[in-house]
Amino acid sequence: MRVVVLVLVLLVVKATGEVMDDGAPSATARSVLFDLDEPSLRGRWTRGVLASADMSGDGRADLVLASRHVIGEFGTGPASVTLWILERRGEGFAVAYRNTWPGGVGNLAVGDPDGDGQNEVVLIVSEYEPQAKRVETPLHVIGRSSARSEGGSVTYCQEWSGAVWTVEGHIPPASLTCVHLLDQTLIAVGAKHEVRFFRWTGSTYAEAADKRIDLRQLVPEGQDHDGWPGFIRFGPGIGLVTGLASLGASAEGPRLALAACDVVSDTGGGAVVVLKWQHGWKLEALLPTSQKPKNLVVGDLVPGGSPELIVATDNDMYLTEGLILYEERDQQWVERWRRGPTGEGKPNLDVGGLDFANGGRTFALAANTHLAEEFQSASVDLYQWQGHKGVVGQAQIPCESRLLGLATYPGWKPGEDAIVVIEEGGIGRLIPVPAAAVEASHE
Repeated sequence: MRVVVLVLVLLVVKATGEVMDDGAPSATARSVLFDLDEPSLRGRWTRGVLASADMSGDGRADLVLASRHVIGEFGTGPASVTLWILERRGEGFAVAYRNTWPGGVGNLAVGDPDGDGQNEVVLIVSEYEPQAKRVETPLHVIGRSSARSEGGSVTYCQEWSGAVWTVEGHIPPASLTCVHLLDQTLIAVGAKHEVRFFRWTGSTYAEAADKRIDLRQLVPEGQDHDGWPGFIRFGPGIGLVTGLASLGASAEGPRLALAACDVVSDTGGGAVVVLKWQHGWKLEALLPTSQKPKNLVVGDLVPGGSPELIVATDNDMYLTEGLILYEERDQQWVERWRRGPTGEGKPNLDVGGLDFANGGRTFALAANTHLAEEFQSASVDLYQWQGHKGVVGQAQIPCESRLLGLATYPGWKPGEDAIVVIEEGGIGRLIPVPAAAVEASHE
């Protein structure tokens, strides 16, 4: 495999970040961090998933990127998913692994499901079989095949690959994460109606059937929207799991948050669900949303030590994506902030990625804006919590093209996190993150 060294150019883009709040520090978008605009993929990127983790074992974070591409002049041909592992090399990155699989929507997670002390990349790629009217969903696990050599190189290989399960219909699994549960890291895959968990048996991956979450049994009667009589927002037949996030362990046991949306109607909503493990999954909270949740992240934006959830929501009928912040207070989950149709921010928002930096105290949003359904501009918006002001925008950093993915790169410099974005076409950029403001008050 040809290894292409990608050098970080140290020039600064002339356009600096726009300050979103009086007196708040601005951030600067730096020039190209990596360029994966290969001729075979040029102009055909439709989706990207980006994560940062130490893959090489040198103690520094690397980058993992999975992207979806469609072949054909108008995007009507077959689709494929490409995975890159980009190792940190000095002030730049190098492509240490690349592979492509046929299929459609893909998702990735990074963890240590086989318990060998090394991170692995877990990737799902779903392929619809129209004749059989079903979706085949293989699971791929990629990890290190050798230790670091004297020259500094590490090789990677596909450690395991197998068909996880077959989904009837055309709706593929949409979410993936790694969850530490009962002294083992499990792979969690969210699909229509359910979440399934897979564990390493010592020689292969197999489903941990006793951990499965069945949404139809969890919420058998659905939930009605207050003020919208008869408008069911979550219940049997409409729960496609679109986001999964571990909340860590509480005094009562491990917890998991998931977002699930209506897959029946264009204007339907969904819910954010919090579960706790007590000899089985127990419902802790169900938070209905009037729009469809499509992504979910966990952080600690509000001082106090309890985790917060931020979910991105959208509507199939028009571009009105929004954000909702839920905080755990006195063992109850409450909404604390909203950006979108009924809150702050422009309605024509297309969310290209969410993540937390500065230990969870800075929230980063990849924001694509549209005009008459046509892409207009892109930026990375940074938010922090400022006491009685609540969630406040700190900076808005313009980017050059549509954003497909976003991830925090911890400790790019000592004590300084950064945001890495992947733009349409495979261009990566680095954005330094201002230090989080320290607030003494929880309110």
